[in-house]
Amino acid sequence: EPSLNVLGTFSIQTTPETEKGDDEVLTELKKMQAEVRRIEQDILEPKARVLMDKVVQERLEFEQSGALEKIEEEKRTHAKFREIQADREANYLEQQKQLEQDMDAVCSICGDGEVTPENQILFCDTCDVAVHQMCYGITRVPAGDYHCLACRHLGRDKLGRKNCLSKNKVSVQPLPIACEMCISPQKPGAFMRTNMEPMVDSDGENQEPVDTAKWVHVVCGKWHGLNFVDNSKPDLLEDITELRDSFRQQELRCELCLGERGCLVKCIDEDCNKHFHVTCVRAVGTC
Repeated sequence: EPSLNVLGTFSIQTTPETEKGDDEVLTELKKMQAEVRRIEQDILEPKARVLMDKVVQERLEFEQSGALEKIEEEKRTHAKFREIQADREANYLEQQKQLEQDMDAVCSICGDGEVTPENQILFCDTCDVAVHQMCYGITRVPAGDYHCLACRHLGRDKLGRKNCLSKNKVSVQPLPIACEMCISPQKPGAFMRTNMEPMVDSDGENQEPVDTAKWVHVVCGKWHGLNFVDNSKPDLLEDITELRDSFRQQELRCELCLGERGCLVKCIDEDCNKHFHVTCVRAVGTC
């Protein structure tokens, strides 16, 4: 069994002259060296061997007890915790950002940002459209998620809930509908269905499925004085077919988008005979 020989390996440097002479320093050094070797061999080496055996034995017991698996499991747990913590921090920052936006928000129907306890501004959790409760016929603030009429009708509320639960957010596309009163599909806003009949061909058959919904911006409907089909259930506006046809018969067009379809409003100035879509003139602010 090899000796450790750690301290004893340091040799004393001598010369032939010092070996022949009576050098008290050299003699003293050799005595000290002999003492160091004795201590190393009789005391340090046995203790070091016992300590090393104990370390090896503990390592073997450690590996055989499944402790490595426990450590790996702890590492995975810590990594999962850090991931959850990062998600929470990201959600908090997103909520703070949304809160700052909400403070500056205005209702997409009336254009006002003032709120009261009885008339809050709500945001659709899918399309993010902002509406006053009273403007959109919401009697009470939902306890959970809120989704506008169009997103609920098109099943997009399920996508909104999925995004709330998942860290991999799914991109939400604009609503695939257009207002029947201002026509353009590029104009977002708060929508509501209108009670228009499906188109019928010359044979008396529907050109579209019976359940095909027609939509209008609530702001367009309010400007033209549309009523609810059922006042106790403010989610369906009256038919606009006759109103829309009347503007077509007058051959009027919007002075801003130059569109000849839809329903128009006249400039309030008595000397001005220009007509506009409600959403067009709201976007510009003046004729």
